[in-house]
Amino acid sequence: MAFETTLWSRVEAAGTGRASAADELAGRYRPALVTWLTRHRGLSADDAEDLAQDVFVRLFSRDLLARADRDRGRFRSWLLGVTKNVLRERRERETAGKRGGGARPAALDDVAEPAAAAESDDDFNAVFFGRLLDRALDELHRASPRQSEVLRLRVREKLSGEAIAARLGRTEGQVKSDLHRARERLARSIRAEIAAYASTPEEAADDLAAFGRLIGRG
Repeated sequence: MAFETTLWSRVEAAGTGRASAADELAGRYRPALVTWLTRHRGLSADDAEDLAQDVFVRLFSRDLLARADRDRGRFRSWLLGVTKNVLRERRERETAGKRGGGARPAALDDVAEPAAAAESDDDFNAVFFGRLLDRALDELHRASPRQSEVLRLRVREKLSGEAIAARLGRTEGQVKSDLHRARERLARSIRAEIAAYASTPEEAADDLAAFGRLIGRG
């Protein structure tokens, strides 16, 4: 698996003002940020969308992407650290407003160099990987609705191969073959998705292992 065009290369391109790279980064990470903000930080859907927009506006307009350091770890962790600091700043501003005082804007360095950037955040990782799984399942359905249906009945409804065969009017051998192929397709799609977000083969391997642990919890 080649990593000639790494995620951090796209980050650097966005930091220099390349609109296509910035749009790609926002498209990949914004939905997970919005879900995390609503599910784990208690924001309304509208407030979460607004705060995520604020995060990316700051990243692109203040050239924070150009200052991000790939040696500090995953871009996902760095972005989450920025988001936490923007959220903290907003809540401090809201608290100061209720008290009738002015809010001290967060220093640029506070946003650019988040203390939490290198820390693991299982909640956000679970959201991020959950969306990755959804995309892989969607791709499987587009590629083979038949295999997708067999996998859904096996995983979601916990049906046996015999029950699936009876439900769909197929033989157990056909169901077993479809299930095997569905799992292979899904695994390939997940590996490709994870590689697209990783900078190195080692990072991809770590994320694949983390994905397995998080999905295994369900």
